[in-house]
Amino acid sequence: MRGIILKDDFTEKKLIGLLIGYYRKELLQLKKDDKYRKLNFISYKSDKIQEDCLNCNNMKCKNSNKICSFNTISALESGAITRKICCYIDFADKLKLQFKLNKKMINEYEELEKDIVNALKINDVNQYLKLYKLTERYQKENENVIYFSELYKLYSCILKIKVSEEYPDDSFINLLEFILPYLKDKTKYLSTYVLYKYYFTHNDLYGKEAIYLNALRKMDPENIEFLVYDKMQTNSLLEAYNFISTISLDCLNDYEKYTIYQFLGYMCLCFNQIDEGIVYVKKSKLIIENSEITFPRKEANHTYMRLGLFYFQLKKYNKAVENFERVFKYDPNTLILNILLYFNSLEKMKRFEELTTLLEEVDLQKIRRHKPIFIYYRMKYIYKSNNKDLEEYIVDNIKPLIPKNDTYQGVLIEELIHLANSTGDYKVLFNYLLPN
Repeated sequence: MRGIILKDDFTEKKLIGLLIGYYRKELLQLKKDDKYRKLNFISYKSDKIQEDCLNCNNMKCKNSNKICSFNTISALESGAITRKICCYIDFADKLKLQFKLNKKMINEYEELEKDIVNALKINDVNQYLKLYKLTERYQKENENVIYFSELYKLYSCILKIKVSEEYPDDSFINLLEFILPYLKDKTKYLSTYVLYKYYFTHNDLYGKEAIYLNALRKMDPENIEFLVYDKMQTNSLLEAYNFISTISLDCLNDYEKYTIYQFLGYMCLCFNQIDEGIVYVKKSKLIIENSEITFPRKEANHTYMRLGLFYFQLKKYNKAVENFERVFKYDPNTLILNILLYFNSLEKMKRFEELTTLLEEVDLQKIRRHKPIFIYYRMKYIYKSNNKDLEEYIVDNIKPLIPKNDTYQGVLIEELIHLANSTGDYKVLFNYLLPN
């Protein structure tokens, strides 16, 4: 059973072979003696191939008990290709997958890739949703088809990241990192984008975020987002600010302008230039509210959250609550550490009943980030814990969450001062203020 190699399917066959090796080792939980396991893997024909052999004219292949030699599977799993299509079918079947490959399938994924790459530059949620529906359709059509099911999962991951900040699991990240060097340019670009976003939002112990950002800069040097992040990582904040503030906005689309204003606002925050910074964030808010495109909700949330932070520092607590509340109603997890500023703003405005109701209604099971802050305020307003227990909880459970930032540290110190004044015992406060 021999197949014809399409003129343009070399990369696909190479990747399918690599994936066969990847999944075979994963399926067999490879530890040692891979030669024995390979020999066992090719020692019989899969059910699918045995059916196909009934209609095969190649008698040598038909009468053989195994599909190929040890050298063939070794070469195929290393990225070589073979004209024996039955090898791909056999190995995929043994892995409970399917092998399919034709020009139509290649054209479909390449066209979808092009559309996703273009959509990332505009950042219109309606376009993302349209592409997601198409991706879902192709996913169903290619369910369990080796390589193509992975491709459509990749596209789905990108669109979920952009629309709802859903990230793939570690196993898919490991797979992407394995196949990344062998991918076509657009697929490599999109895979690198997912890897960059993943490590940007997760605990990156190995500096991979910077590696993938650098790769994206090389692949897409005109991209404003990658350019700005790169400047921030490779230069001082002041140098990055000076560079970014000189970028002309005339030829930029709304998403690119929004990105510039957000970064300038962030840098002003770092420089404690609050009055200047809030001007930039308000400009980004105006873009979101007046743009012809519909921004993903996460961009709106990020803008409202940053406005809340600026208003908090300006001691305009009513405005801070107004902006924090908009994010909290969508998803409390999105506020991250700013949940502390939200609750503190409600206290400063003496809106204690509102805060208590909010704490009673929130489902702690759905809180993924900074749960100790919610627990502390529940202890304070619902369970009426004594001041000593509150002090200990701050030191043991909340302090480790808080970075060395004057704004958040200031809230905790203010809280501990209030508790110490009530108990008359300043030992906990004194120990908290000691350097680590």
